[in-house]
Amino acid sequence: MILDRLSGSAAHESLHPLFPKAFAYLRAFDTSTADGKYELQGQDLVAIVQR
Repeated sequence: MILDRLSGSAAHESLHPLFPKAFAYLRAFDTSTADGKYELQGQDLVAIVQR
């Protein structure tokens, strides 16, 4: 588990090959995104938005 602020994500990106893409999605996240499951890299990397 990583406990940090998003602004510190660069320090963790090298820990897994999918982390750079995951953190980039979070940094660019639009709060108006509809609830749902979004494939960022097929089933290997998904984002689930729910309120």
